[in-house]
Amino acid sequence: MTAVVDHGTTRDGLIQLRRRWRPAGDAKAAMLMVHGLGEHSGRYEHVGAHFAERGYDVVMLDNRGFGASGGRRAYVDSFSQFHDDVEDQLAVIRQLGLPTVLLGHSLGGLISSGYCTSGRPLPDALVLSGPPLGYELEGSEKILKMAGPLIRRFRPGFEVRDEFDPANYATDITVGERFFEDPLRVDFMTISLALETIGEIDRVAVEVMAEGESGVDLIRELIRPERS
Repeated sequence: MTAVVDHGTTRDGLIQLRRRWRPAGDAKAAMLMVHGLGEHSGRYEHVGAHFAERGYDVVMLDNRGFGASGGRRAYVDSFSQFHDDVEDQLAVIRQLGLPTVLLGHSLGGLISSGYCTSGRPLPDALVLSGPPLGYELEGSEKILKMAGPLIRRFRPGFEVRDEFDPANYATDITVGERFFEDPLRVDFMTISLALETIGEIDRVAVEVMAEGESGVDLIRELIRPERS
């Protein structure tokens, strides 16, 4: 099963590529998937097909600044722009009249968990795969965090690069090797996105801690919703 591809527009006017996998019969739920850093929705053909074969109507965007969607590569002015895109697309799939699932992987997991702690309309279920909900900076990374705001002020598109190791992507190293050769892969973060990501990790942690057990329960309830 191959996705159908179409294009829309973000609320701030960027072209947005969208993939959709439809089940053969009636859908039992609608799912919005959010991909990770440097990726695009085309890497998830097998994942979308997997869920569609099990009765989910699945949608996935190329995040702004990645894949075939518009926007400066690996750049946002504010992390909330990712939340805007999730909110608008969830509103679209809710029109199907089905339970909605938000699934985020890696950076997409941070986008999804951040969305669900931002006071916006919630999905019926949240699934997180490897979300970066904490970090430990070392050496040059600490210096970059301290100097980052100044660099961003004068060069918001300054590129932050890391050494690529295909072995970090899957137990099957060929998965990482194929990603390395992917012409749509973005192999850097701008300083703006890097600082917004760090800030979002900090914000989500504060939101959950401020709510105490209720904040943890919110995430837990969304991740594992009870069904009668």
